[in-house]
Order: sequence, then C-alpha cells, then structure tokens
Amino acid sequence: MIDILLSTYNGEKYIEELLESLDNQTYKNFNVIVRDDGSTDRTLEIIKKYKDTYCLSIYILSDNLGNLGSTLSFEALMRNSKADYFMFCDQDDYWCEQKIEISLKRMHELESSLGEKTPCAVFTDLYVVDEKLNIINDSFFKAAHMPFDVVNDLYKAMAVSVSPGCTMLMNKWVLNYALPIPKTVIHDFWVIVLTVKYGKVACLNVPTIKYRQHGNNAIGSTLAGKKYIYNRLKHVLSWFQVYHDFFAALPFRVNYLKFAYWKLYYIFTRI
Repeated sequence: MIDILLSTYNGEKYIEELLESLDNQTYKNFNVIVRDDGSTDRTLEIIKKYKDTYCLSIYILSDNLGNLGSTLSFEALMRNSKADYFMFCDQDDYWCEQKIEISLKRMHELESSLGEKTPCAVFTDLYVVDEKLNIINDSFFKAAHMPFDVVNDLYKAMAVSVSPGCTMLMNKWVLNYALPIPKTVIHDFWVIVLTVKYGKVACLNVPTIKYRQHGNNAIGSTLAGKKYIYNRLKHVLSWFQVYHDFFAALPFRVNYLKFAYWKLYYIFTRI
C-alpha cells in the first residue's frame, strides 16, 4: 500500500486534473491523504465531489490546525501515513500513468539489495509544461544540467538539491529519520538529505510527472545557464544563511567548508 500525501491551498484551478491523473494510474493500490491548508476557494469542494463520484480512495484530514504552510502541512500528512510507502503530491501537477508503477519497481529493486529497515527513496525526471500541460521541456534533468553522481554523496546532494520532491517515492523507514521536520526548512529537501545520510537513494532518468511552470512554483525557473549563475551569486549571502539554519536543525554536524566548495563548484559547472 502507498499513501499519496497531498497538501492543498487555493488549488481549485488544477486540482481536478491532478485527481484525474491519480485515478488513471496503472498501479491502483494507494490512498490519497489530503490536508487542506486553509483554502478560501472551492478546492475542498472539488476534492469531496471527486471522492463521491469516482473510485479514488481519498481521506481528508480534519485537524483544525489552519494554515501551517507547506512544510508543516506535509509533516502533518507524514505523521498520518501508515502505509509501507508514501509519495509527496503537489496540487498543480499532472502524474503520468505509470508514475507509481515504475517508481515502486525501482524501489523494490533498491530494497532487495539492502538490509531490512533501510530508509530508501526513488525520484525521477519530469516534464516541464505550461498551464495547459503543453511540454516546454521534455527533461528537467537535461535542462538543469543535473549531475547524477551526486545522488548518494551527502555534500553534493545538499549542494545541488537534485531530487524534485513531487517525483519522490519513499519507504516507511524514512519517517524514522525525517520526523520531526523543522518549520524553517523545505520538507522534501529535508527528507532527501536525511535519506542520503542514513539510507539509499535511486534516480530514474524517466519523466513521470508534468510539472507546471508558473509564477507560484519553485523549480521551473532554476534551469542552468548564465542567468542561473548570476542569480545564484547575487543571492549567495542570503542562501548561505538559509543553509546555516538548515544545517543547525540537522541531527549531525556539517562541514561548512566542504559544503561551500561543492555549492560553488556546481554553480560554475552547471552552465
């Protein structure tokens, strides 16, 4: 069984398309656990209508905690996950039909090669699309000049932030290391760093999701190039402060000089 963890906030524009893509998955043994983070539009109404009309197994959390923000909302979802595996889900994405199936197959291969109770994660490439799901770029990895040797190297993985959270599949043992999540960090980055540190991560060089690029999301504007380098250097002090806060929250010590070396290295090599 897999729990798909969906945090929503004013997502009425795309939420039905997302649910449709989940309903169309070739692998069917999953639940969708929804936590709404204080929407003021029709997001919950649409989800409830879809739940009553289609065969999708949807559970809506009612925790009365209001607007927590993305990180703490996903943390609440993780705490309510009881399945063997879980996946993060963003309200404006569209999942390719075999997303779960091929990710789970790779997960089983990974787990079979490791010891029992090893935290594992699998992530994939993605299509970058416009608001109407027209493909802008058929490989985020290629467009971002993603270096795949970083996947299980802790400092390189922290420097590059290689894994899109919306593509990730994790086993339940990850929860033992990832929870609690500090409110000042980004949930998927926190999870993947802890998994690299204490377990194993695998990457599939296959797009499994259509990721909408628009002003309200994150990775669509991080493709590499001269503009990428300029923006990174322009904000170098601010993001080192962000990383300082992130490192301070980690349950292990970080070599700041080693991290800084790899961060600057990848800024100048991903052109």
